[in-house]
Amino acid sequence: LAFNIAQGNGHAVEALQRAIGSATRLRTLSLARCCVGGWRRARAVARGLAASTSITAIDLSHNGLGAAAPPPPPAGQQGSPRPFISMAVEALCRAVRANGALRVLRLAHNALGDDASAAVVLSALSSSSLASLDLRSNGVTPARLRDLFSALYAAGAQWLPAVPPPAAHLRRPLEAWLATAAAAAAAAATATGSGARLVVDLRFNATLEGVVSEEADAAAAAAGASA
Repeated sequence: LAFNIAQGNGHAVEALQRAIGSATRLRTLSLARCCVGGWRRARAVARGLAASTSITAIDLSHNGLGAAAPPPPPAGQQGSPRPFISMAVEALCRAVRANGALRVLRLAHNALGDDASAAVVLSALSSSSLASLDLRSNGVTPARLRDLFSALYAAGAQWLPAVPPPAAHLRRPLEAWLATAAAAAAAAATATGSGARLVVDLRFNATLEGVVSEEADAAAAAAGASA
């Protein structure tokens, strides 16, 4: 169904949800470039996926799932930062955690950014079945890539590009929400034995040179602090 534009009223959206959730012979579903990034359509796909017991691979690439995330607060605003995650991504994360059959999830080119990409990774780590997660070209920054490498390393998962995780003494403290979720995901992966099977493709986000530069800056700062 790739390259078809998902349109229609509420009844059509509900029908899409029922079709995905009730199919018993459907194994692979491609909705790439189908404009399902809007909240109602994304929720329908997510709820259908959560109910599905047959779908093992779904492609939602090029759908703008992260485009409707709330804007960041103004500079200097007080209070604890909150993750900037669209309702579409939140619905998908719930589906990933609920589905016990899904093995492959493709989300390349969805403008997820840092927080939504992290939320998807943590949901994938909590999954009992997911083995492959494609997050290529989602605008993840070097700093957040380092965080994700650390979280994946702690859970025993693998990632692309195949760079080593940040050295323990160079790892920066994670944001509170990310640290809590990472710990929970790592515990879930250990309990289910799923973490070692998961491979996350993070290529074409921040450049490898950017990640290396962050490492060099952190190493220089650590050396200066100890001098």
